[in-house]
Amino acid sequence: VDDVFFPGGDPGDNHPKDVMPYLVDVAKILKKYHPDAMIWLSMQGYEGEKVDYVYDWIKEHDPRDWLAGLVAGPGSPPIPETRRRLPAHYRLRHYPDVNHVVRCQYPVVYWDPAYARTHTREPVHVRPMDQQFIHNYFAPYTDGFLTYSDGSHDDVNKATWSSLGWDSTMELRDILEDYARCFLDPEQAQQLADMILALERNWHGPLPLNGDVPLVKDVWQEFHRDSGAVFPGDGSANWRTQMFAMRATLDAYTRARLLNDNRLEEEANQAVLMNVGEGSDKAIEKAESILAEADHPPKEISDMREYIVDLCADLWESIGFQTSVEKYGANSGHRAAILDYLDVPLNDRWWLEDEFDKVAELENESAKKERLIELANWETPGKGSYYDDIGHVGLSPHVVFPGGASAHPMLYKVPNPTFWNHEGGFSRKRLAWHCTLDWPHLLRYEGLDPDATYTLKLSGVGDAKPKVGETLLEHTDYGKEEGQIKVFPVPKEMTEGGTLEIAFEPLNEEGINWRYQSRLSEAWLIRND
Repeated sequence: VDDVFFPGGDPGDNHPKDVMPYLVDVAKILKKYHPDAMIWLSMQGYEGEKVDYVYDWIKEHDPRDWLAGLVAGPGSPPIPETRRRLPAHYRLRHYPDVNHVVRCQYPVVYWDPAYARTHTREPVHVRPMDQQFIHNYFAPYTDGFLTYSDGSHDDVNKATWSSLGWDSTMELRDILEDYARCFLDPEQAQQLADMILALERNWHGPLPLNGDVPLVKDVWQEFHRDSGAVFPGDGSANWRTQMFAMRATLDAYTRARLLNDNRLEEEANQAVLMNVGEGSDKAIEKAESILAEADHPPKEISDMREYIVDLCADLWESIGFQTSVEKYGANSGHRAAILDYLDVPLNDRWWLEDEFDKVAELENESAKKERLIELANWETPGKGSYYDDIGHVGLSPHVVFPGGASAHPMLYKVPNPTFWNHEGGFSRKRLAWHCTLDWPHLLRYEGLDPDATYTLKLSGVGDAKPKVGETLLEHTDYGKEEGQIKVFPVPKEMTEGGTLEIAFEPLNEEGINWRYQSRLSEAWLIRND
C-alpha cells in the first residue's frame, strides 16, 4: 500500500473535528504495516467553517509525516483556492469526475434539455475536448490526478486523461488516433478520431439546429456494420463500437423526436386558439388528438428506436452494460438507463393534458376559455413582448453569457443550467421547470418601444431580486412555489432608451441545501397595452 484515500464527504457527512483525529489513529495502524504509506484527505462536501477547520488543524498539528496532501473532487472547494491555502509542502491531487454529465463537477455546458431528459446522468460520455481543457486548466495547481468513474461509458474520457497524465503536451488528435488504432480499427484511425470528436460536437448548442447529428449516426452505423463489429485481433464483439453506434443513434433519435414533438405542440396550441371560440371542450379535444399523434411516430423514428434497443441487448451480452432498470438491472434511471426514457415526451404534452383536465373542472365557460388561451400563448406573449426559458440553450435569447461558455471549466464565472430529476425523470411538470438557472448574468432586451411601459414576470422557486443598475424592481405579485409567477412593473424611465438590462441581486442562502435554494425557470417581458 502506497496511499490511502479518505473522502471527507460524498459519502459521509462527519465534521472534520471528528475526521482529523480519526485519521491520526488510521495513520498509526497504516504506518505499522506500511511505513512509507501516506494518507490523502478529500475535501468533498466541505465548505465554510469546515474548510477553515481543516486548514487550522493542519497548521496546528503539522501532520506531514502521514498526510501527503488534499484531494479536490466533486463538491470540493475551488482548486486554485485550495492550492493557495494549503502549505507548499503538502501536495494537491485532482479527482476529476469524468463520469457524469449533469448535477456534477464538470457538467456539459448548456446542454440541450432534450438530451438531459433522455440521456440520463451517465450516458455514453464522449467529451475529449472538454477533458483536455479541464486537465490543462488545473494541471498547474495540482500534483497529478486520479479520475473518478463508475463504468465503461466514459472510456474515451479516461483514455484522454491517462494520455495527458503521461505526456501533457500530447495533441488531442494523436490521443484519439492512438485510441482508435488500439481499440477500434488501426486502418481507419484518422477517420475514427474525427467520428469520436463528432460525438462530442453532437452535444453543442441547440439540438434542432445541429444538422450534423443524423450524419454522425450514419457514419457510426456504417462502421459498426462494415468493419467495426469485432475487436481487432481476437474477433470478439467490440463493445466500444456498439457503444458509440448506440450513442450516435440515440442522439439522432432524440433530435428527430424533438422536431416532431415541437411541431405537434405548436399545432396543438394553434388548434386551441382556432377552436376555443366554439367551446372549450372542442378546443381541448382537437389539441389532445394532435398531441397523441406522437404515439405513432414516423418510420424513421421507429427504426432508430429498434436499432437502439437491439444494440443495448448486444451491449448487455458483451459487457453487461445496464441500459434499463427493469430489463438489465441498472441501479436507477439516471444511471445510464436510456431505454427507460426512449418514449418520454420532449414537449409539454403531459403538462398540457393535466392542465386541460383542470380546465374541464372549472365551472365557468369564460374562465375555461381564458385559461386555454393563456396555455396556448404561454411562450408567445404577443407582439413587442418576449419570453425566455431560462437555462434552455435554444429558448433563452435574452440571457447574456459572460466571457463565453468555456470561460471557466468549473463554471464559477459562467452560470450553467441545472437539470432536475423530478420523479425519476417522469414528472409531468412543465419542461421549463425541469431546467433552471440559479441566476443569469444578465437579461438584455433591445429594440424596446420608448413610449411603451413593460412588466417583468418570472417563474421559478423561492426568491428573486431583479434589478436595473442598482435599483431593485418592486413586485406586485410574488409567487414562490414552482409554477407561480412573480410580477415586477418596470418604471418607464428604465426603458426610454430602447434597451433594458436586468441583473439579479445575490441572495444569502448559505446553509440551505442546493436542492432547496432559489432558482429561476422562465422570464417574460410584457409590453403593456
